[in-house]
Amino acid sequence: MARLANRDFEILEASCQRYLEWRVDAKAYLKSLSLDHTIVKDPKELWDNLKDRFEHLQRIIAPRAQHEPSVLRFQDFASVHEYNSAVLRITSQLKLCGEPVSERAMIEKTLSTMHANNVVQQEQYRERRCQKFRDLIAILLVAEQSNPALNS
Repeated sequence: MARLANRDFEILEASCQRYLEWRVDAKAYLKSLSLDHTIVKDPKELWDNLKDRFEHLQRIIAPRAQHEPSVLRFQDFASVHEYNSAVLRITSQLKLCGEPVSERAMIEKTLSTMHANNVVQQEQYRERRCQKFRDLIAILLVAEQSNPALNS
């Protein structure tokens, strides 16, 4: 039992360390960004500067973001939370690129990529006719708590 507790602490410590490193990097980046643009008084000029600086991201992100939904499968994730995070990250990137994803498409992708052993559950979730992706995720999270083998 002590080994499990130590393992949980190691994972938490690593996660916190990554978060702190990201936060320091983000703060430094935002500081440099604000310093670069503090002398600009005209809002139009500021907007143009920021657009020039970040416009290329769309061209970089778009191809990968367009490909990721085609290989995304619910059954490939260890938890509902991990799957939800991946879906939200991909949909945010697609929105950034001007390609919004519908709630219906996210729901259908989730249900159609469940493990073959979960066909009965898949049909039960379909019968609930969730209109919002977050509603389906909430149902899946509850199901996962009562049956941790949901993704296996």
